[in-house]
Amino acid sequence: MENNKISIKSSLNDINEHSGIIILMDAAGTKSKDIKQCIIFLDKFKKNIDLAKKIAESNSDNENYLKIRDFSYIFFQDTIIFSFVFNSPEDILSSLYEIHGIISSFFVFNLIDNIPLRGVMSIGNFIQLNNYSILGEAINEAMEYHEKFDMYGIILHENCNFLLDPLNNPDISFERVIYPHSDVIFKDLFLKYKIPLKDSCGTEKKKIDFLYTLNWIFGLLIALPSDERNYSKIVGNYGYELIERLDKNNNTLNKINNTIAYLDKYFTKYPEIRDLIHPDL
Repeated sequence: MENNKISIKSSLNDINEHSGIIILMDAAGTKSKDIKQCIIFLDKFKKNIDLAKKIAESNSDNENYLKIRDFSYIFFQDTIIFSFVFNSPEDILSSLYEIHGIISSFFVFNLIDNIPLRGVMSIGNFIQLNNYSILGEAINEAMEYHEKFDMYGIILHENCNFLLDPLNNPDISFERVIYPHSDVIFKDLFLKYKIPLKDSCGTEKKKIDFLYTLNWIFGLLIALPSDERNYSKIVGNYGYELIERLDKNNNTLNKINNTIAYLDKYFTKYPEIRDLIHPDL
């Protein structure tokens, strides 16, 4: 009995309490895969994480990247959970560019591999047992919204609003380099959008309405040759191409159509993305 107590106490010492960002994402179309296909799927997932980390590292301010370079992630079934630990909201804010670079590029690399993702970003407290388990309010709130929206992409739980609302004030000028040779306006990385919800949500549709989304469209720039000039045409066409080539069935059709509507909304708002990314061309 005494040995059991020692063992339990020792294992509890491995549990760490954190504050920061949780991003929960799942992949569509994996439930029907056999073991060999699942191995290929996980290999692609791991490859795309490594690619995203390299992209973020090569295009980020060194000081800020140091805060997030050792981020954790865990898999279960077709779901991946990223966790980024921070000491304060100010630290989160200073690293949002780098987090956006990692997640948007990971999203796009998976789209290229015909793996669409759907996820939620949440800010809050959580406990983590090494890289095996995550519990707490941040992951609970991410899971709460995760099953309710009906498109591919990453939405932000309303607990992120306190951080982003002040920066969407039109009187605030907030610009910084995120990708090579690119001046990106911060607020364009996280767009507010009327989130399409599943019919099964019922009255919840009144609770989840306009939320911030992680604008993965900028991640498309990573896949473009650096010498291309017509960004508006190429990025737009490539985004639609990646979504429209996804497998269409009763479970995916609404998500595909709603994601295309998201692209339509973005390119209606910014018909010349080239002018936003390269205003001097």
